Amino acid sequence: MAGGPARRASDLLIRTEYLCLPFAAVFDRRARRFNEAGIPIVQDDFVSMEGIRDPHDPPRYTGRAGQGEFAALGGQLNDYKRSLAGRAKALDFDRAAGDTAQMLTAVAERETRCEAHFAMVWHLLESIGLAAVNAIRFAEQSSGETRSLSRDLLLFEARGMRTAVTLDRRAQEVHALGVGIIVNDLPAIPFPAA
Repeated sequence: MAGGPARRASDLLIRTEYLCLPFAAVFDRRARRFNEAGIPIVQDDFVSMEGIRDPHDPPRYTGRAGQGEFAALGGQLNDYKRSLAGRAKALDFDRAAGDTAQMLTAVAERETRCEAHFAMVWHLLESIGLAAVNAIRFAEQSSGETRSLSRDLLLFEARGMRTAVTLDRRAQEVHALGVGIIVNDLPAIPFPAA
């Protein structure tokens, strides 16, 4: 039904996932000693795919954001990434989580205003927020030993923002056809509830 536009969005998502695999292996290896000690760093920073929506569900929004909206979002995300980098490098995970919650609010307002989904940006922000909240808990459990791993995970995830914006632009083209690509393919992440 969605043909080429859906294929372009799916191909970008799949390529990005494959590019992340070597990095995931490094994070898993760095987390292993903590996991063996009962600290679920990295394990609890990601959620199961079991909770995804039915692939046949139509998207809530079928609008497409204009170029100006994407440019404004890109600017906001660049500011957010700079702030997040500073917070992560200072090991200030509480403020990193707060900044992420504020950015999610801005994205929600943009979705409502544009009547268009920014599902990949939303998903990535939720993932960063969850990792920031978890970083506080893991640091307490490890007497601070997990902080550098948590910092590196936040910084790595933030690098995906530009790709997330591109993916959302491609997905909105498909949403306009009534197909819920990406929006139905991502599990809900318990942030900021975490």
